[in-house]
Amino acid sequence: MNTRFLALKLLRMLVTIWFVVTFVFVVLRATTDPVEALLPPDATPDEIAQWSEIWGLDQPIIVQYGRYIASLTVGDLGFSYRDGRPVTVVVGQRIPATLILGGTALALALFVGVPFGIIAALRRNRLSDRLIMAFSVFGFAIPNFFFGILLILLFSLYLRWLPSSGYGGLDHLVMPAATLGLATAGALARFTRSSMLEALSKPFMETAAAKGAGAFRRVMRHAVPNAAIPVVTILGLNIGALISGSIVTETVFAWPGVGRLLISSVEARDLAVVQFLVLLIALTMVVANLLVDILYSVLDPRIRVAGAAKAG
Repeated sequence: MNTRFLALKLLRMLVTIWFVVTFVFVVLRATTDPVEALLPPDATPDEIAQWSEIWGLDQPIIVQYGRYIASLTVGDLGFSYRDGRPVTVVVGQRIPATLILGGTALALALFVGVPFGIIAALRRNRLSDRLIMAFSVFGFAIPNFFFGILLILLFSLYLRWLPSSGYGGLDHLVMPAATLGLATAGALARFTRSSMLEALSKPFMETAAAKGAGAFRRVMRHAVPNAAIPVVTILGLNIGALISGSIVTETVFAWPGVGRLLISSVEARDLAVVQFLVLLIALTMVVANLLVDILYSVLDPRIRVAGAAKAG
């Protein structure tokens, strides 16, 4: 991937982040008055006007937007309207919980979905293939909140093996991670199977067999790397959605992460926190997509050559 092509990707990243941040900035202020949402219902007009001036919300929206963009350029992300702390502190306290949950769910999906997809492809149209694809469809189709409630009913209320909510040890992590990782595991299994079937039908597999390569070597050395690109795409999307994708799961299990913070901040119209979280989500998504593009060029040199030619 040459420098010009990478610079073009970075420029697109910046434009995407700017568009998302601008859209959220306008929508949050157009839907309702944040001051009225944050102050008690019995607040007087003078109190509302006073806090509007303190928070800079009495200015025209174009002035507020200009100040916000100027603050971003110097790293000033603002303060929470609810407790007055810097948004970096408010969000920073929640990030470890989200990373633990999202990272565990992603690892679970990777170590379940990819092997299942490979097994399904190697045993096409057999019972194991049908069972794995049934699991894949189930995981992809069932809503996170519904599956999470089912787990709570079974393992917390009926069997009493696991706590139903909260943040603590490994026992608190099992059900949220399984809930969040199920859909990704199902999607990975489906994409891995279809990619493996395509790779197994390629002429280079016959060539490898003719050269005396064993079945295991043919699969791991030739089929799996050639089937990896669609799988990398799914992984990239799920890494990018690490924060946004955990909102429902964190709410169901009362997990004190970033997703739950986003819900409460939107309800309270805590603009600075919401804007920072949206910026963080957008940044995570675009960085993940950039990493996927770089991995593409590593896995398949033809993509690197095509990208260089396009950039040139």
